Amino acid sequence: MFHHFYDDIHPKGQGAISEKEFESILDYYQKNYNLLRANDWLLKAKARSLSERDVCITFDDCLKCQFDVAFPVLEKRNLTAFWFVYSSVLEGGAEVLEVYRYFRTVCYKDDIEDFYKDFFPFLYQSENSELIKEGLKGFIPEDYLKSQGFYSRNDRIFRYLRDRVLGKDLYNNSMDLFIELKGFNREEVLDLLWMDNENLKTLKSLDHIVGLHSHSHPTCIANLSYEKQKEEYRKNYNYLKDLLGVVPETVAHPCGSYNEDTLEVLKSLGVNIGFRANMSFPDRGGLEFPREDHINVLRRIEGENNSFYQQPY
Repeated sequence: MFHHFYDDIHPKGQGAISEKEFESILDYYQKNYNLLRANDWLLKAKARSLSERDVCITFDDCLKCQFDVAFPVLEKRNLTAFWFVYSSVLEGGAEVLEVYRYFRTVCYKDDIEDFYKDFFPFLYQSENSELIKEGLKGFIPEDYLKSQGFYSRNDRIFRYLRDRVLGKDLYNNSMDLFIELKGFNREEVLDLLWMDNENLKTLKSLDHIVGLHSHSHPTCIANLSYEKQKEEYRKNYNYLKDLLGVVPETVAHPCGSYNEDTLEVLKSLGVNIGFRANMSFPDRGGLEFPREDHINVLRRIEGENNSFYQQPY
């Protein structure tokens, strides 16, 4: 499972890897596993004939850095991959999750901990201070997101406040105020963040598989009602079907979040192959195939625990 890449155009932020590091991961899997093209893996998944060593490459979030840095490497190796796309950005939207990440990358490029040193006091002094204090009572960071071992203590606090205490609207309002205070202009970076329709058409024409990742990428889609989840995936489904002329049949759960309602929604759309965002439990079939984060693989290859390599969100 891959997210962010960096080069001379795309900045080196939290979780981002280079072309060379991507090559080393592919080398590792081609040496130690059976690294399949996307369609070959999908056919075996449908037939329930995958072996323990059959693996594939997946990308989440429709990021332009993926197309610019990783795609040429795959072409060179005659490999194809799954690309899981959220569609709101293809309709001209600007999903703030990625904008906020870019802000952290360029304004706190030396150390993400510097962001936390600024942002946490900002929150504690905001109009949400009492909500935050109450929400953190009894909270044990080490017990949150335990399956993601690469998160630091402050990473866990940040994500807990964002997803469990503040929620989408209060968090977005807080971040908007914070980045305004820092003088960050979001409009200047939008063209750098996401792929466009032509990029996706190119992928499809070369036998890559483009799949669902919700419409607006909620960080906790499992917290939404059945109807809201259905709306998220129906919009995503219709957009990709109309754009690419094929019926989407695969999904990656955004931020690994899903529940029984999610699975029912996806089945109602005819989507029967899906991926989680971690390896926390064995394959439970169909819509819950496990994935290894590329950071864990890179750590394994390098044989060291480099705290810089962390998940982007």
